[in-house]
Amino acid sequence: MSIQHTFSTILSANPYRKDFYLSTLNSITDITSPSFSKEQYAISFLNTKGFISALVGISKNVPDDDIYDALENKVYEELALDMAVEYQIQYIEAVNHISDSERFFHIFVVDPLLLTQEFASIVDTIKYIDQIVPVALLLKSLYVKNFIESNAAHGFIYFQENDAFFAVYNEQEFIYTKSLKYSLKQMHERFCELLGEPIELINFQNILATQGLNVNNPEYQKNLLKLFGEIFLHINDVITYSKRAFEIKQFESIYIGTSVGEISGLDEYAQTYLGLKVQPFNFDFGFNTGEKNVDQIHQLMHLYARLESNERYECNFTIFHRPPPFAKRDSGKLILVTAAALAVALLYPGTYWGLYYVEEFNYALMNQEYEQVHIDKTTREAL
Repeated sequence: MSIQHTFSTILSANPYRKDFYLSTLNSITDITSPSFSKEQYAISFLNTKGFISALVGISKNVPDDDIYDALENKVYEELALDMAVEYQIQYIEAVNHISDSERFFHIFVVDPLLLTQEFASIVDTIKYIDQIVPVALLLKSLYVKNFIESNAAHGFIYFQENDAFFAVYNEQEFIYTKSLKYSLKQMHERFCELLGEPIELINFQNILATQGLNVNNPEYQKNLLKLFGEIFLHINDVITYSKRAFEIKQFESIYIGTSVGEISGLDEYAQTYLGLKVQPFNFDFGFNTGEKNVDQIHQLMHLYARLESNERYECNFTIFHRPPPFAKRDSGKLILVTAAALAVALLYPGTYWGLYYVEEFNYALMNQEYEQVHIDKTTREAL
């Protein structure tokens, strides 16, 4: 079921930057002071470094009702998780991995303490979050809404302020994701090291967004190219591993983008370095953004929230649920039961007093009739 028929607005929250975007129909705008609203659907995401992901297989003989328990036991064992911690575990079936004896699942594991810490300030503001999705799964929207129609293998590279990730989809299904070394903040720190002098993070991001890799300052350009050389050396290793691990012969295309917008010259540089077709991760989702740059992750969240439940991955890490309807709350049930008991308790005396007053009324009518008959009788006897 799509939420657009139930809620009037969608609010997306970036827990790492503490920024919010609100959408109604096809308009999306940033909002500095979000607030609680029952008519509002709230969605957020987990950065790739915020969860552990793995591909796990279990016997096909395991009944559907026992899948979670079987996966949980195997995950704790294979990933050597601390048995004293009750990790949040979600999974989606890996439909591309076929075996005669096993079913495979992509497992996502999150420390519950991380959820509490990362999302505390957001929950203080808007009270609840309906959906928290691993960021790589948001890319499913691109296929459902036909922004990418091909069934071939695609790679996605996206640099955010606090993280960067590489994700792989094949036959329009999620395959793999990994956190990359260089977030925008890490890029900035490394750039300052190479440059030998500090510059503000906001200025560094501004240079990338407005000038790209063709910077006017020759010293800046030299060090930017050196920086991205290091970045793509790391990314090339990740791509090589993913091709080998998941038997991908060739990527049809790699999409690359950043939260600050398209970096001029980055896709050409990546294509030359990686030897693969590279395109900008800069899709036109049809939202009216007022000509402002809106992080593609925010736009993907709004797109994802509009998908029907059978079109998206049911992998929701929220522990910040909205209050249930009054009749389903414990307090509501208690009040309703108490009211029903009181009504029953008052039913007998109420009925008794009601019948009493009816009889009193009937008696008065009969008494009045008797008095009239008595007068008539007395008058006739006197004649």
